[in-house]
Amino acid sequence: MKKILIGAIIIIFSFTITLPLFADDNKIDDKYDLVGTYQQNTTHVWKGTSAGATWNYKIHIKVAKDTTKSKGMVHFSTDGVEVVGHVEDVKIPYPYWPGNNIAVVGWANYNGQKYYFMLLYSASKVWFCLSETSYEARWSIGEVFLGLDRAYQTHSSPGPPLEFDYKDIH
Repeated sequence: MKKILIGAIIIIFSFTITLPLFADDNKIDDKYDLVGTYQQNTTHVWKGTSAGATWNYKIHIKVAKDTTKSKGMVHFSTDGVEVVGHVEDVKIPYPYWPGNNIAVVGWANYNGQKYYFMLLYSASKVWFCLSETSYEARWSIGEVFLGLDRAYQTHSSPGPPLEFDYKDIH
């Protein structure tokens, strides 16, 4: 009986010591709430829309210490198009674009089909893309979907700066 009691105490003690180590990965370090509009450029035109279409976006991201535990939603819409994506990972900054930027990947449903998405966002431009191909391989090397893997995409035209505000949470 004494051995069982000592064993139970050791298990409980070790659990209370290691639990915070795992829980810390879920800690929210930063929060991004980005809302705005942009005009689509002529090179990356979403199928079924025209160059110059005005897109609305709402991006809400909670960046966890372990970024693969980050959560959030991205919402892009224009006439006849509405896409809501669910965040699975975040990288700040992302090496594909120079300077201050945020990159987000996850999954989204569009026109009744599940896609993977990539989002690159900076103060000067935004790019959002859907693909039937997983983002894992490109994401792991700091790249974006290859041209043939891009089912849909939209990219902002050069213009006034976009909002790039975030809430620092520590």
